[in-house]
Amino acid sequence: MLFLLLAAAVPVIWVGGDLVYSLLMKRRYARWEAGIEWDADGVRRGCRECSVGQGDTAVLLIHGFADAPTLYQRMAPALAEKGFACRVMRLPHFATPMDDYRRTDAAQWREAVRLELRQLRRRHPRVIVVAHSLGAAVAVDYLADDPTAADAAVLLAPLLAVSDRRSPLLSPGAWQRTFDHTLIFTDRVGMLFSPNLRDQQALPLMKTDASTAN
Repeated sequence: MLFLLLAAAVPVIWVGGDLVYSLLMKRRYARWEAGIEWDADGVRRGCRECSVGQGDTAVLLIHGFADAPTLYQRMAPALAEKGFACRVMRLPHFATPMDDYRRTDAAQWREAVRLELRQLRRRHPRVIVVAHSLGAAVAVDYLADDPTAADAAVLLAPLLAVSDRRSPLLSPGAWQRTFDHTLIFTDRVGMLFSPNLRDQQALPLMKTDASTAN
C-alpha cells in the first residue's frame, strides 16, 4: 500500500514542481526583461551587430549561447587596430524579447553564418572566423560542408560536447531528453552558473540573458 501511495505521489509532485518552477521562471524573466532597454527593432540596446576596422583580411566574430555581439566589444577594436576588418554578427533572434528569441533555431544560425561569410568573401581576399561556444559549434558545422568559406577558424571554448562533470547520475544528453518528455509547463530555464572571468573589470560589460527558452 505504501509503495502504491509513493508511486502515485511522485508524478503529482513532479507536475506540481514543474508548474511552480515554470511560474517562477516566467516571473523572473518578466522582471528582468522589464528593466531592459530595447531599440526600435526590438533588439537589446548595445547588442547590435557591427563592423569596425579596415584591411584585406576580414574577421567574422560569432558570439555564443544566451550572448550577444557585446562579447567582442574589446576584442574587435583591438583587432581593428592591428589592421583587420572585423564584422561582429548577431545570431538570429538573440538579444531580443523572449517571445521573439524562442523562435530561433540551428538552421537560422547556420544560414546567418553562411550569408555573413559570403559577403565578407566578396570584399576580402582572406576571411577568418573567430567564434565562441555555440557560435563555434555553428561555424564548425557550416565549414565542414563548405571549408572554402573561410581561410582559418579560431574556436574559443567550442560547444562541441557537453561535460558531465556537473551532471549527476545521467549524462547531460540523457537529462535533456528526459526533461523534454516530462516537463509540461516549463518552457524556459534559469542560468545556474555566473560568468567566470579573470578580468573582473569586463564583467559589467557583459550582456547575457537571464534565462533561456527550452
